[in-house]
Amino acid sequence: MKQLLAIFFVIGSIDSMGQSIPNKANLIKVKGVTFSQVCNTLLDSGYVIEKKDDQLQTVTTEMREYTKSFNAAYRLIIRVKDSVAIIYSTFSAPWWDPFTKNAAKTDRLWDNTRSFVIVDKKGKAKLNQMNAYPFERMMRIGRALGSDMEFFVSE
Repeated sequence: MKQLLAIFFVIGSIDSMGQSIPNKANLIKVKGVTFSQVCNTLLDSGYVIEKKDDQLQTVTTEMREYTKSFNAAYRLIIRVKDSVAIIYSTFSAPWWDPFTKNAAKTDRLWDNTRSFVIVDKKGKAKLNQMNAYPFERMMRIGRALGSDMEFFVSE
């Protein structure tokens, strides 16, 4: 009986968060949050804040290396305006050069490129690609903020 209830809870959770993601979505909006809540969520999630502007209510994290097999790093940028958090991210790759000790001398193919997600014909987001990994991290922050997320394509 407990297993059956757990299955219904998981299915309900997936359904409530199962808003369709448009192809090449690169922006997430979360309503009903404060700037302080966003900063605390980032810190609680292990991010280091690089820049914080209390007046414009904008926060930028330090570059963070991918934990998967990509030679890349990403940062999250979040702005809160009218109690709506607007989350986007950028990534740079390759992040380090295995042949030199100085990563700054590595020529990057993507440098502060806006991350986005590709959606297949069935409507499923392909989150295992280099450009989508930061998007998946954006979704984790959106969920941690505890509100419904909306996905957008921004130019």
